[in-house]
Formats: sequence, structure tokens, C-alpha cells
Amino acid sequence: KAVAGLPAAPAVYKILDKATGETVYIGESKNLRKRLMSHEKKNWHCPAGFSYLVQPASILPHQLKEMENDLIGKFYAANEAVPRFQFGQRTVI
Repeated sequence: KAVAGLPAAPAVYKILDKATGETVYIGESKNLRKRLMSHEKKNWHCPAGFSYLVQPASILPHQLKEMENDLIGKFYAANEAVPRFQFGQRTVI
């Protein structure tokens, strides 16, 4: 699968509804491959894809969290809501 070929590196990422392009979740991880393999097993109630940005190995954990929070904030500013599955909510729209 595509996820198996991803780097095991720090990254921020988005889970996308491939049918609509909607961002349904935004996250960060110290190991992108492992995290997206975990997400691959979830039921996203849509055909799920992903987008990511790998970060340097030297990035500090709080910097990854800040990047994730900035992406969520930008999404909220544009949509007046957080991504559909962001905070454990599994509401299908």
C-alpha cells in the first residue's frame, strides 16, 4: 500500500475525503508511516486519502503540536468549524 512507502519521520498531515477534497482530520506525528498505517484501519465514512509535510528529524515535539494547531486554526478561520473528525467526533454530515 502507499502508506508502507512513506518515511518514518516527523510530519504534519491531513486526512482528506477523496470524493470531495474535504479535510476531515489534521494531525502530527513523530513517525508518519506508523501513524498513517493506524489511520488506514479506521472507518472515515468516506474514501480517505492523505496529504503530509515531512519535518526535519531535529524538530521538537512542541513545534509539531504548534504546526498542527496552526493548521486546525486556519481550517477553523476558513470554515467556522473544525475538521469533521478532529476531536474524536465521528459525526457523519
